[in-house]
Amino acid sequence: MLWVHRHLPLPRSHPLAQQAAEAAEAAGAQGKFWEMHTGCWKPKAPWSMSNWWNMPANSAKVDQFTDDLDRRRFKDEVNEDFKQAVRHKIKLPPALFINGLPLNGPRTEAVIQTQINTLLACVSE
Repeated sequence: MLWVHRHLPLPRSHPLAQQAAEAAEAAGAQGKFWEMHTGCWKPKAPWSMSNWWNMPANSAKVDQFTDDLDRRRFKDEVNEDFKQAVRHKIKLPPALFINGLPLNGPRTEAVIQTQINTLLACVSE
């Protein structure tokens, strides 16, 4: 199974959404995407990078992470994700697609499994 994450930063809902998405990508460049992404959803006050992700005690990694954020290395990638969401008429995250088809309605295990089984049946016919 392949799980692909795309960003949909909505600044009206979260003024720092763009920065959070870019931070997740910067962390991802070091193999820590999900740690940062998960940290973004935890309520913290006041907001700060140090609240979100405990960087390994490795100054080279901290320096690279900081440099990636300062240079906005992942800005274009996050913006492209946003544009794709708009093209697919996604208005709010999270959106779930299975084999390129949007999953509308409840996202229970049974509903997801049914859609997967239906797609697999089409392949085997």
